[in-house]
Amino acid sequence: MRGLILYIPKGKALETAQFIAGQEENIFVCNPFKGCFHGCWYCYNPRIMRMSKEEFKNVRLKGEDYEHIINKVKYDLRKFGEDVEWVYLSFSTDPFQNHEDTDFEDAIIGILEALEEDGINTITLTKGAINDYANTYPDWYGITLASLSEDFRLKYEIDSKPYNERIKALKKTHEMGVNTWVSIEPYPTPSLFKQEFRPVLESVDFVDKMIFGKWNYDYRASGKLNNKFYVQRRKEFIEFCEEKGIQYKVKEDTMRIKD
Repeated sequence: MRGLILYIPKGKALETAQFIAGQEENIFVCNPFKGCFHGCWYCYNPRIMRMSKEEFKNVRLKGEDYEHIINKVKYDLRKFGEDVEWVYLSFSTDPFQNHEDTDFEDAIIGILEALEEDGINTITLTKGAINDYANTYPDWYGITLASLSEDFRLKYEIDSKPYNERIKALKKTHEMGVNTWVSIEPYPTPSLFKQEFRPVLESVDFVDKMIFGKWNYDYRASGKLNNKFYVQRRKEFIEFCEEKGIQYKVKEDTMRIKD
């Protein structure tokens, strides 16, 4: 029955969760799956979990079935009690797997329902899309969007949802009155993929919050020229968000870059 389902985040996960939640404490992360089907080229979670990319892509539930997962979350909620005010889904996996097995989304929807019943606020971030049949939504629904190009997706995020489907689900969720956000991270330098930045921003100009962050753990995104690139994109990002009245955050390691 045990296994880490709810835990207190650290580092970059905490930085993001705190910005979306709007508070610094009583924030937990929920990772109900082990691995992720999306197979993103730049994902560092396989290394952290000491798994090959192939093993990590063979995603599985951290339990016998989706009902078992939901019960494990409820167990953790009883354990942590009033300390849990926000739950972020998820950091080492994706809550809305672009996968044929419906157990994954049934688990997430069941978790959201359990958290809602306990009056706990929820945040999700996905490279997939919440399905239309969902009758429970998170308090903050977000997508990762580092490009609009299918060439980029097929190279770096091969089994994730196409960008137009992500944005469509985000827009629909926003129109339903749900708070929406976008993580523009990891944003590629021209040495990785050449593209225009403004169209990416404009495609999601309706959201409530945005986060911007650099590409990490790759020598091709380092050096003086790339630093200069990120300083300029950072400036454009801030100006765009202030122009549109969108709350924003530049990740700390991206904010520290000097040209």
